[in-house]
Amino acid sequence: MKIKFNKIYKSNKEKKYIMDVLDNHSISGDGIYTDKVIEFLKRKYSIMNILMTTSCSQSLEMAIRLAKVKEGDEVILPSFSFTSCANSILAVNAKPVFARVEKETLNIDINSIKRLITDQTKAIMVIHYGGISANIDEIMKIAKEHNIKVIEDAAHAIGAFSNGRTLGSIGDFGSISFHSTKNITSGEGGAIYINSEGIDKNNADIMHQKGTNRFEFLNGNTEKYVWKGYGSSFCPSEILMAHLYAQLEDVEKVTEERLKIVKIYNKLVEEFKDILFSYTKFNTESNGHLFYIFFKDLDKANKFKKYVNNKNIDVRTHYVPLHSTEFGKKYKNDFLNYHLEDDIDKKLMRLPLYPALTDSEIEYICKEIRNGFIYCNTSL
Repeated sequence: MKIKFNKIYKSNKEKKYIMDVLDNHSISGDGIYTDKVIEFLKRKYSIMNILMTTSCSQSLEMAIRLAKVKEGDEVILPSFSFTSCANSILAVNAKPVFARVEKETLNIDINSIKRLITDQTKAIMVIHYGGISANIDEIMKIAKEHNIKVIEDAAHAIGAFSNGRTLGSIGDFGSISFHSTKNITSGEGGAIYINSEGIDKNNADIMHQKGTNRFEFLNGNTEKYVWKGYGSSFCPSEILMAHLYAQLEDVEKVTEERLKIVKIYNKLVEEFKDILFSYTKFNTESNGHLFYIFFKDLDKANKFKKYVNNKNIDVRTHYVPLHSTEFGKKYKNDFLNYHLEDDIDKKLMRLPLYPALTDSEIEYICKEIRNGFIYCNTSL
Protein backbone atom coordinates (compact mmCIF):
# COMPACT_ATOMS: atom_id res chain seq x y z
CA MET A 1 0.00 0.00 0.00
CA LYS A 2 1.39 3.38 -1.10
CA ILE A 3 -0.52 6.35 0.30
CA LYS A 4 0.11 9.64 -1.46
CA PHE A 5 0.24 12.98 0.31
CA ASN A 6 -2.52 14.48 -1.84
CA LYS A 7 -5.01 13.55 -4.53
CA ILE A 8 -7.14 16.00 -6.47
CA TYR A 9 -10.85 15.78 -5.71
CA LYS A 10 -12.89 14.82 -8.76
CA SER A 11 -16.60 15.49 -9.14
CA ASN A 12 -18.81 13.86 -11.75
CA LYS A 13 -19.33 17.11 -13.64
CA GLU A 14 -15.94 18.42 -14.78
CA LYS A 15 -15.98 16.59 -18.11
CA LYS A 16 -19.57 17.64 -18.79
CA TYR A 17 -18.90 21.33 -18.17
CA ILE A 18 -15.59 21.32 -20.07
CA MET A 19 -17.24 19.64 -23.07
CA ASP A 20 -19.96 22.29 -22.90
CA VAL A 21 -17.26 24.95 -23.29
CA LEU A 22 -15.55 23.12 -26.15
CA ASP A 23 -18.81 22.45 -27.99
CA ASN A 24 -20.67 25.71 -27.54
CA HIS A 25 -18.54 28.56 -26.19
CA SER A 26 -15.30 30.43 -26.62
CA ILE A 27 -12.45 28.92 -24.60
CA SER A 28 -10.87 32.31 -23.83
CA GLY A 29 -11.66 34.09 -20.56
CA ASP A 30 -14.59 36.13 -19.25
CA GLY A 31 -17.24 33.79 -20.59
CA ILE A 32 -20.25 31.94 -19.23
CA TYR A 33 -18.37 29.77 -16.72
CA THR A 34 -16.28 32.67 -15.45
CA ASP A 35 -19.59 34.41 -14.71
CA LYS A 36 -20.94 31.27 -13.05
CA VAL A 37 -17.90 30.97 -10.77
CA ILE A 38 -18.01 34.64 -9.79
CA GLU A 39 -21.74 34.57 -9.04
CA PHE A 40 -21.32 31.37 -7.01
CA LEU A 41 -18.55 32.91 -4.88
CA LYS A 42 -20.43 36.19 -4.44
CA ARG A 43 -23.64 34.47 -3.39
CA LYS A 44 -22.15 31.82 -1.14
CA TYR A 45 -19.51 33.92 0.59
CA SER A 46 -21.02 37.43 0.43
CA ILE A 47 -18.16 38.95 -1.57
CA MET A 48 -18.64 42.42 -3.10
CA ASN A 49 -16.26 42.31 -6.05
CA ILE A 50 -14.34 39.38 -7.56
CA LEU A 51 -11.91 39.03 -10.43
CA MET A 52 -10.68 35.60 -11.45
CA THR A 53 -6.96 35.08 -12.09
CA THR A 54 -4.75 32.26 -13.31
CA SER A 55 -3.05 32.01 -9.90
CA CYS A 56 -3.12 33.26 -6.33
CA SER A 57 0.30 34.77 -7.07
CA GLN A 58 -1.32 37.02 -9.66
CA SER A 59 -4.10 38.04 -7.30
CA LEU A 60 -1.50 39.00 -4.67
CA GLU A 61 0.30 41.14 -7.26
CA MET A 62 -2.98 42.83 -8.13
CA ALA A 63 -3.77 43.42 -4.45
CA ILE A 64 -0.37 45.00 -3.81
CA ARG A 65 -0.81 47.40 -6.73
CA LEU A 66 -4.43 48.22 -5.90
CA ALA A 67 -3.33 48.97 -2.33
CA LYS A 68 -1.00 51.55 -3.93
CA VAL A 69 2.12 50.01 -2.46
CA LYS A 70 5.09 51.57 -4.22
CA GLU A 71 8.86 51.78 -4.17
CA GLY A 72 10.18 52.50 -0.67
CA ASP A 73 7.03 51.27 1.10
CA GLU A 74 7.05 48.37 3.54
CA VAL A 75 4.66 45.43 3.79
CA ILE A 76 4.60 43.25 6.91
CA LEU A 77 4.09 39.52 6.35
CA PRO A 78 4.94 36.33 8.24
CA SER A 79 8.33 34.82 7.47
CA PHE A 80 6.62 31.43 7.36
CA SER A 81 4.83 31.94 4.06
CA PHE A 82 5.12 31.11 0.38
CA THR A 83 7.48 32.97 -1.94
CA SER A 84 4.60 34.51 -3.93
CA CYS A 85 3.77 36.70 -0.94
CA ALA A 86 7.20 38.32 -0.85
CA ASN A 87 7.57 38.36 -4.65
CA SER A 88 4.36 40.37 -5.03
CA ILE A 89 5.91 43.03 -2.78
CA LEU A 90 9.23 43.00 -4.62
CA ALA A 91 7.36 43.38 -7.93
CA VAL A 92 6.68 47.04 -7.06
CA ASN A 93 10.14 47.57 -5.51
CA ALA A 94 8.70 47.69 -2.00
CA LYS A 95 10.26 45.98 1.02
CA PRO A 96 8.94 42.75 2.62
CA VAL A 97 9.21 42.95 6.41
CA PHE A 98 9.18 39.50 8.00
CA ALA A 99 7.14 39.03 11.17
CA ARG A 100 7.13 36.08 13.53
CA VAL A 101 4.31 33.53 13.78
CA GLU A 102 2.31 32.19 16.71
CA LYS A 103 3.30 28.83 18.12
CA GLU A 104 -0.33 27.67 18.34
CA THR A 105 -1.42 28.35 14.75
CA LEU A 106 1.72 29.31 12.78
CA ASN A 107 -0.19 32.44 11.73
CA ILE A 108 1.28 35.94 11.97
CA ASP A 109 2.00 37.11 15.52
CA ILE A 110 0.16 40.25 16.66
CA ASN A 111 2.94 41.51 18.91
CA SER A 112 5.41 41.08 16.07
CA ILE A 113 3.23 43.25 13.82
CA LYS A 114 3.10 46.01 16.42
CA ARG A 115 6.89 46.04 16.74
CA LEU A 116 7.44 46.23 12.98
CA ILE A 117 5.09 49.06 11.99
CA THR A 118 6.92 52.19 10.83
CA ASP A 119 6.02 55.34 8.92
CA GLN A 120 6.81 53.39 5.73
CA THR A 121 4.37 50.56 6.46
CA LYS A 122 1.72 50.50 3.73
CA ALA A 123 0.08 47.11 4.27
CA ILE A 124 -0.07 43.93 6.33
CA MET A 125 -0.25 40.64 4.45
CA VAL A 126 -2.02 37.98 6.50
CA ILE A 127 -1.72 34.26 5.72
CA HIS A 128 -4.44 31.93 7.07
CA TYR A 129 -2.18 28.91 7.37
CA GLY A 130 -3.81 25.57 6.71
CA GLY A 131 -7.27 27.17 6.44
CA ILE A 132 -7.31 28.29 10.08
CA SER A 133 -7.89 32.00 10.59
CA ALA A 134 -5.20 34.32 11.83
CA ASN A 135 -6.26 36.82 14.51
CA ILE A 136 -7.88 38.86 11.77
CA ASP A 137 -10.10 41.07 13.96
CA GLU A 138 -7.15 42.32 16.00
CA ILE A 139 -5.12 42.81 12.82
CA MET A 140 -7.92 44.90 11.31
CA LYS A 141 -7.95 47.10 14.43
CA ILE A 142 -4.20 47.67 14.19
CA ALA A 143 -4.48 48.47 10.48
CA LYS A 144 -7.26 50.97 11.08
CA GLU A 145 -5.25 52.71 13.83
CA HIS A 146 -2.30 53.16 11.46
CA ASN A 147 -4.31 53.72 8.25
CA ILE A 148 -2.76 50.77 6.42
CA LYS A 149 -4.29 48.14 4.15
CA VAL A 150 -4.81 44.47 4.96
CA ILE A 151 -4.29 41.81 2.27
CA GLU A 152 -5.50 38.33 3.19
CA ASP A 153 -3.57 35.52 1.58
CA ALA A 154 -6.39 33.01 1.83
CA ALA A 155 -4.74 30.56 -0.58
CA HIS A 156 -5.45 27.67 1.81
CA ALA A 157 -8.85 28.90 2.88
CA ILE A 158 -11.67 28.28 0.40
CA GLY A 159 -14.64 27.23 2.53
CA ALA A 160 -13.05 28.41 5.81
CA PHE A 161 -14.43 31.10 8.12
CA SER A 162 -13.77 33.39 11.08
CA ASN A 163 -16.83 34.10 13.21
CA GLY A 164 -19.06 33.24 10.28
CA ARG A 165 -17.20 35.41 7.73
CA THR A 166 -15.40 33.72 4.88
CA LEU A 167 -11.64 34.12 5.00
CA GLY A 168 -10.52 36.52 2.31
CA SER A 169 -13.58 38.74 2.75
CA ILE A 170 -12.47 40.61 5.88
CA GLY A 171 -9.41 42.59 4.82
CA ASP A 172 -9.27 45.18 2.04
CA PHE A 173 -8.32 42.37 -0.36
CA GLY A 174 -8.44 38.59 -0.34
CA SER A 175 -6.33 36.31 -2.53
CA ILE A 176 -7.62 32.79 -3.17
CA SER A 177 -5.85 29.82 -4.75
CA PHE A 178 -7.34 27.05 -6.88
CA HIS A 179 -4.01 25.34 -7.51
CA SER A 180 -4.03 21.55 -7.72
CA THR A 181 -2.74 21.32 -4.13
CA LYS A 182 -5.85 23.10 -2.76
CA ASN A 183 -9.19 21.69 -1.58
CA ILE A 184 -11.00 22.99 -4.67
CA THR A 185 -8.96 23.26 -7.84
CA SER A 186 -8.85 24.24 -11.47
CA GLY A 187 -5.28 22.94 -11.79
CA GLU A 188 -3.92 26.47 -11.86
CA GLY A 189 -6.14 29.35 -10.84
CA GLY A 190 -6.98 32.03 -8.33
CA ALA A 191 -9.23 34.95 -7.47
CA ILE A 192 -8.94 38.38 -5.91
CA TYR A 193 -11.69 39.59 -3.59
CA ILE A 194 -11.94 43.39 -3.50
CA ASN A 195 -13.69 44.14 -0.23
CA SER A 196 -13.04 47.80 0.51
CA GLU A 197 -15.41 50.39 -0.93
CA GLY A 198 -12.48 52.80 -1.15
CA ILE A 199 -10.77 50.76 -3.91
CA ASP A 200 -11.08 51.97 -7.50
CA LYS A 201 -12.90 49.05 -9.14
CA ASN A 202 -12.44 50.56 -12.60
CA ASN A 203 -8.67 50.58 -12.07
CA ALA A 204 -8.87 46.93 -11.01
CA ASP A 205 -10.76 46.07 -14.21
CA ILE A 206 -8.17 47.87 -16.34
CA MET A 207 -5.30 46.10 -14.58
CA HIS A 208 -7.04 42.74 -15.00
CA GLN A 209 -7.57 43.30 -18.74
CA LYS A 210 -3.97 43.93 -19.83
CA GLY A 211 -4.20 47.63 -19.03
CA THR A 212 -7.19 48.26 -21.31
CA ASN A 213 -10.83 49.26 -20.88
CA ARG A 214 -11.95 45.94 -22.39
CA PHE A 215 -14.75 45.47 -19.82
CA GLU A 216 -16.32 48.76 -20.93
CA PHE A 217 -15.97 47.63 -24.55
CA LEU A 218 -17.61 44.27 -23.87
CA ASN A 219 -20.46 46.01 -22.06
CA GLY A 220 -21.04 48.31 -25.04
CA ASN A 221 -19.96 51.47 -23.23
CA THR A 222 -17.19 52.35 -25.70
CA GLU A 223 -16.54 51.70 -29.39
CA LYS A 224 -12.93 50.55 -28.93
CA TYR A 225 -10.81 49.27 -26.11
CA VAL A 226 -7.53 51.08 -25.65
CA TRP A 227 -4.50 51.19 -23.37
CA LYS A 228 -5.44 52.97 -20.14
CA GLY A 229 -2.67 52.03 -17.71
CA TYR A 230 -0.70 49.17 -16.14
CA GLY A 231 -2.10 45.72 -16.64
CA SER A 232 -1.31 42.12 -17.42
CA SER A 233 -2.95 38.94 -18.68
CA PHE A 234 -4.57 37.87 -15.41
CA CYS A 235 -7.70 36.29 -16.92
CA PRO A 236 -8.10 32.44 -16.83
CA SER A 237 -9.58 30.44 -19.69
CA GLU A 238 -13.14 29.14 -19.74
CA ILE A 239 -11.85 25.56 -19.61
CA LEU A 240 -10.29 26.24 -16.19
CA MET A 241 -13.45 27.99 -15.01
CA ALA A 242 -15.69 25.11 -16.15
CA HIS A 243 -13.52 22.68 -14.18
CA LEU A 244 -13.57 25.00 -11.17
CA TYR A 245 -17.33 25.51 -11.24
CA ALA A 246 -17.91 21.76 -11.09
CA GLN A 247 -15.67 21.53 -8.03
CA LEU A 248 -17.16 24.56 -6.27
CA GLU A 249 -20.59 22.98 -6.40
CA ASP A 250 -19.19 20.30 -4.06
CA VAL A 251 -17.24 22.60 -1.73
CA GLU A 252 -19.35 21.75 1.35
CA LYS A 253 -19.03 18.03 0.72
CA VAL A 254 -15.26 18.29 0.28
CA THR A 255 -14.87 20.37 3.45
CA GLU A 256 -16.97 17.94 5.47
CA GLU A 257 -14.92 14.94 4.32
CA ARG A 258 -11.62 16.65 5.10
CA LEU A 259 -12.76 17.75 8.56
CA LYS A 260 -13.74 14.17 9.39
CA ILE A 261 -10.13 13.12 8.78
CA VAL A 262 -8.77 16.09 10.75
CA LYS A 263 -10.91 15.04 13.70
CA ILE A 264 -9.51 11.49 13.57
CA TYR A 265 -5.91 12.73 13.35
CA ASN A 266 -6.49 15.20 16.15
CA LYS A 267 -7.68 12.47 18.49
CA LEU A 268 -4.66 10.34 17.56
CA VAL A 269 -2.00 12.94 18.39
CA GLU A 270 -3.53 14.33 21.59
CA GLU A 271 -1.94 11.65 23.76
CA PHE A 272 1.60 12.32 22.50
CA LYS A 273 2.18 15.76 23.98
CA ASP A 274 5.58 14.70 25.28
CA ILE A 275 6.72 14.46 21.64
CA LEU A 276 4.72 17.25 20.01
CA PHE A 277 4.18 20.84 21.05
CA SER A 278 1.71 21.96 18.38
CA TYR A 279 -0.76 20.54 15.90
CA THR A 280 -3.76 21.58 13.88
CA LYS A 281 -6.64 21.49 16.32
CA PHE A 282 -10.09 20.50 15.13
CA ASN A 283 -11.90 23.71 14.22
CA THR A 284 -15.43 23.77 12.84
CA GLU A 285 -14.71 26.99 10.92
CA SER A 286 -11.63 25.52 9.27
CA ASN A 287 -11.80 23.81 5.89
CA GLY A 288 -9.51 20.89 6.76
CA HIS A 289 -6.93 22.01 4.23
CA LEU A 290 -4.04 20.33 6.02
CA PHE A 291 -3.07 18.61 9.23
CA TYR A 292 0.41 19.10 10.60
CA ILE A 293 2.30 17.84 13.62
CA PHE A 294 5.20 19.71 15.15
CA PHE A 295 7.99 17.94 16.99
CA LYS A 296 9.83 19.32 19.99
CA ASP A 297 13.03 17.59 18.94
CA LEU A 298 14.68 17.59 15.49
CA ASP A 299 16.13 14.11 15.82
CA LYS A 300 12.72 12.72 16.70
CA ALA A 301 11.17 14.55 13.74
CA ASN A 302 13.70 13.05 11.32
CA LYS A 303 13.33 9.60 12.80
CA PHE A 304 9.54 9.80 12.61
CA LYS A 305 9.53 10.93 8.97
CA LYS A 306 11.92 8.17 7.93
CA TYR A 307 9.85 5.52 9.74
CA VAL A 308 6.51 6.63 8.24
CA ASN A 309 7.88 7.08 4.71
CA ASN A 310 9.30 3.56 4.93
CA LYS A 311 5.73 2.42 5.61
CA ASN A 312 4.72 3.94 2.23
CA ILE A 313 2.94 6.90 3.79
CA ASP A 314 3.87 10.20 2.13
CA VAL A 315 4.53 12.65 4.98
CA ARG A 316 5.97 16.04 4.05
CA THR A 317 7.48 19.18 5.55
CA HIS A 318 6.45 22.65 4.29
CA TYR A 319 7.84 26.13 3.52
CA VAL A 320 11.39 27.08 4.33
CA PRO A 321 10.89 30.36 6.28
CA LEU A 322 11.66 33.22 3.92
CA HIS A 323 14.04 35.07 6.25
CA SER A 324 16.31 32.02 6.46
CA THR A 325 16.72 31.54 2.69
CA GLU A 326 19.83 32.92 1.01
CA PHE A 327 17.76 35.41 -0.94
CA GLY A 328 15.57 36.40 2.03
CA LYS A 329 18.30 37.00 4.63
CA LYS A 330 18.67 40.61 3.54
CA TYR A 331 15.13 41.30 4.82
CA LYS A 332 15.58 39.63 8.21
CA ASN A 333 14.91 41.80 11.27
CA ASP A 334 17.80 41.19 13.64
CA PHE A 335 15.90 42.43 16.70
CA LEU A 336 13.30 39.65 16.36
CA ASN A 337 13.99 36.16 17.70
CA TYR A 338 13.07 33.77 14.88
CA HIS A 339 13.85 30.64 16.92
CA LEU A 340 10.51 28.97 16.17
CA GLU A 341 10.64 29.88 12.48
CA ASP A 342 14.17 28.59 12.13
CA ASP A 343 12.92 25.09 12.96
CA ILE A 344 9.56 25.01 11.17
CA ASP A 345 10.76 23.48 7.91
CA LYS A 346 12.60 20.76 9.85
CA LYS A 347 10.16 19.85 12.63
CA LEU A 348 6.76 20.27 10.95
CA MET A 349 5.25 17.20 9.28
CA ARG A 350 2.07 17.25 7.18
CA LEU A 351 -0.03 14.08 6.99
CA PRO A 352 -1.98 12.80 3.95
CA LEU A 353 -5.37 14.53 3.83
CA TYR A 354 -7.92 14.34 1.00
CA PRO A 355 -11.51 13.05 0.55
CA ALA A 356 -10.44 10.02 -1.51
CA LEU A 357 -8.73 8.42 1.50
CA THR A 358 -10.59 5.20 2.31
CA ASP A 359 -11.45 4.05 5.82
CA SER A 360 -8.87 1.28 5.56
CA GLU A 361 -6.18 3.76 4.43
CA ILE A 362 -6.99 6.12 7.31
CA GLU A 363 -6.86 3.21 9.74
CA TYR A 364 -3.47 2.16 8.34
CA ILE A 365 -2.11 5.72 8.50
CA CYS A 366 -3.22 6.12 12.11
CA LYS A 367 -1.68 2.78 13.11
CA GLU A 368 1.68 3.63 11.56
CA ILE A 369 1.65 7.24 12.81
CA ARG A 370 1.17 5.88 16.33
CA ASN A 371 3.96 3.36 15.78
CA GLY A 372 6.13 6.15 14.42
CA PHE A 373 5.56 8.27 17.54
CA ILE A 374 6.50 5.34 19.74
CA TYR A 375 9.53 4.53 17.59
CA CYS A 376 10.92 8.08 17.53
CA ASN A 377 10.49 8.45 21.29
CA THR A 378 12.98 5.66 21.95
CA SER A 379 16.47 6.65 22.99
CA LEU A 380 18.65 7.59 20.04
